Amino acid sequence: MIISVPQNLRHITDVGASSGNGIDSTLRIIDQYQRAGISFPEIISAGQSPFHVAFAAITTVSPKARDSADRVRQLLAQNDYSTVPVALNSAPRNEGQQLADSQESHIFRLRSGNKVELIYGPQVVAWIQLFRGKIDALEVIESVGIDSVNDLIENTSNGSQFRSAEHLPLVHALQAAGRLDERASTREVDPSEIQEAFADQFNRVVIVPPDEYDNGRVVANRGTIQRILDSQTVWIPGITDHELDVRDSLTKVHSGRLSIWPSSNHFPNEDLGVLNVGTRWRPGTTSTTDQVVIALSKKLKSTVGDQHKVQF
Repeated sequence: MIISVPQNLRHITDVGASSGNGIDSTLRIIDQYQRAGISFPEIISAGQSPFHVAFAAITTVSPKARDSADRVRQLLAQNDYSTVPVALNSAPRNEGQQLADSQESHIFRLRSGNKVELIYGPQVVAWIQLFRGKIDALEVIESVGIDSVNDLIENTSNGSQFRSAEHLPLVHALQAAGRLDERASTREVDPSEIQEAFADQFNRVVIVPPDEYDNGRVVANRGTIQRILDSQTVWIPGITDHELDVRDSLTKVHSGRLSIWPSSNHFPNEDLGVLNVGTRWRPGTTSTTDQVVIALSKKLKSTVGDQHKVQF
């Protein structure tokens, strides 16, 4: 029986790189996908933490833009892209176990509508639950058997320190082919058992990886964002010693003035939003030259996922 499987499955991970140091890790992941029959896997190295991976996977364009894309897809009679499963990986070995019965050794399968994510690491699951806002089901994939005698994967972390390459591509390929449920040992998990991410949200922000222009970014709930935007200036101790000018768009930011304004990042969970922290380019330049912003960006890169309270 010939099964049609998408040949460009997306895999978002905290290892590897697109070039230079770490490219060997990326190539090993690609190689394992190709061994499993997936010709053109899309491997994205998102950063070094569960937050990096979850943020990269879930952040999206505005609801209006998503609606426009849906209508174009319907006009072109294309299939819903969200039916293709996505794999995510970040389960740091130095992190404490968050769920006794769902250790980092297992792969989680998270369902939300037509979207399926296969995830190594309960911290990634926790952030995705927050960013997505609603999930329909959460399961643990404990093992994958090719038949009743010989196991394809005896245990999803057995004998491997490189689960992102050795096991996740195989589970991902089976899920994409619609063959995982007939081969896998799974059990349901109550999503509430996963340690909640960003539990204390009142007037707090979470540090997000800086953007490609060296502007810092933070996540906050809508109540906190509105309170910030209603202010003229705010201060976020632990992020900067400077007061931040509050602006409602980048077009109103003055070059050389450290400011905070709404970002173009969005989440399916519309109670969350992203704010940029930085300034505009100096007139006549085509990159960030402000030394305060450059220093701030370097600092924030090393503290992604940290939480700070806003001072009004």
